[in-house]
Amino acid sequence: MKIIKTELFVFDICYREPFHISVQTTSKKQGLLVKITTKNGLIGYGEAAPTKYVTNETIQTCKKAFLQYLFPAIKGLEADDIATAHKVMDKAIKGAHSAKTAIDMALYDIASKAAGLPLYKYLGGKKDKIQTDMTISIKSPEYMATSAKKFVKAGFGILKIKLGTTPEKDLKRIKLIRSAIGPLVKIRVDANQGWKDYKIAAKLINDLEKYDIELVEQPLPKNDFTGFKKLKKLVNIPIAADEIAQTLSDVKRLISDRSVDIVNIKLMKCAGIYHGMEIAEYCKKHNVACMIGGMCETKVAVAASAHLACANDNFKYADLDGDLLLDDKLVTKASIGLKNGWRTLANYPGLGIIKINEKILKSL
Repeated sequence: MKIIKTELFVFDICYREPFHISVQTTSKKQGLLVKITTKNGLIGYGEAAPTKYVTNETIQTCKKAFLQYLFPAIKGLEADDIATAHKVMDKAIKGAHSAKTAIDMALYDIASKAAGLPLYKYLGGKKDKIQTDMTISIKSPEYMATSAKKFVKAGFGILKIKLGTTPEKDLKRIKLIRSAIGPLVKIRVDANQGWKDYKIAAKLINDLEKYDIELVEQPLPKNDFTGFKKLKKLVNIPIAADEIAQTLSDVKRLISDRSVDIVNIKLMKCAGIYHGMEIAEYCKKHNVACMIGGMCETKVAVAASAHLACANDNFKYADLDGDLLLDDKLVTKASIGLKNGWRTLANYPGLGIIKINEKILKSL
């Protein structure tokens, strides 16, 4: 299964409505699609979703990484020797995690297709579904409460609420949302680094406790390991690490400091499924639960993340709504589904990306 051809495409997709978080507002998503072909005719797809404020990547830096370093490095390798692929990619270029993720996905797509198995089974998993939350981005408290009611009516039993503005407005948002949806729906809070000081964050998190919050994600800036450690001692609500937990070494430090209860694994941060499994196993060994998340991606990356989460029982939380927030016109047919807030995986080989809309792709 030697790799004989690598192709790179760019695509543009709009959000269903402008997406506001504490660090940016976005209305359109630009991403990269990788297509890898082997000598025996198998094709694998992978997606890169570069995010400047998280992994310090852009479309242009990813394009350079692919064309100048990564594609030449992997050509001629066996597609199912993914450990070797990561070694040669890391030797070819440092960083470039989103770009490496796309190649990693495509190789796992090929390897599991060759085995005739859906990826989660190829990775040793048995379950074929996982419950996801639905994300509500920052808007007026009243608008967010209305959105929350809409998503609960649509079948979602867990909501992720984006915060990270002023404590007064953030508290009002949660108060109105809890009042709108009642006591049975779970609420997760994600500040996206918005609360700059651990003392401010601690007070706000403790004020949120009366609204029955399941967890608070990334309350502090992504480099504030000391702040995370201090904050954890001052609050009762579980703390989840996202932007601060990009690599295995980051996770080891957080766990050693006893700074977090949950680690959000995103493929774009850690350079793919291979390292995602590594981090999940380390967390499991140290009794720290994992969340599977994403960067508002299409079904290509969302499917890859869902397969990983279904293959490892340490994923207790899922935030797999990226394709739902987008008007995903890239993937027109896929085996990943949605039913009453659960992402489902059909028994289809590989990632289950059945049909790509080539009309929106631009070759690079």
